[in-house]
Amino acid sequence: MKDNRIKINPGDLALLNKKLNKLKKFSKQEFSDELGRTAADIASVAVREVVVDTGNLKQSISWGATKLQAHVEANAVYAPFVEFGTGSNVSTSDAQALGIEPSMIKAMFKGKGEKKINLKPRPFFFPAVRAGFNELLVRLKKTIKTDLQ
Repeated sequence: MKDNRIKINPGDLALLNKKLNKLKKFSKQEFSDELGRTAADIASVAVREVVVDTGNLKQSISWGATKLQAHVEANAVYAPFVEFGTGSNVSTSDAQALGIEPSMIKAMFKGKGEKKINLKPRPFFFPAVRAGFNELLVRLKKTIKTDLQ
């Protein structure tokens, strides 16, 4: 299986924010359309990449967009355990690449220590988010370059 993971460094995220601010001033409707497209793309990649057992996790992935906001979510209760792994196998590197502190993730999903289950991470969500942000940055650069000349 081909590995489609893309990492975005903090400098690229800062550049993305700068470009987003320019685009917001230029065209709110165009920006809203781009956010919606990005959310749909992220959800599509996550659905394609998620491991399937019963199909519940895959079916729980959804997205939505309104005006200047968009969201993508995986609502299955166990989604973070599939994404990050459990026990000694927990890996938050994909979320960390987006600037999310590992301690925040680990605190949210820390168990009571009653069972020792060590599932390897099978990331599907955060790699999709990184790829979606990268594609958004490319499209925004093109739009801003073309429309703001």
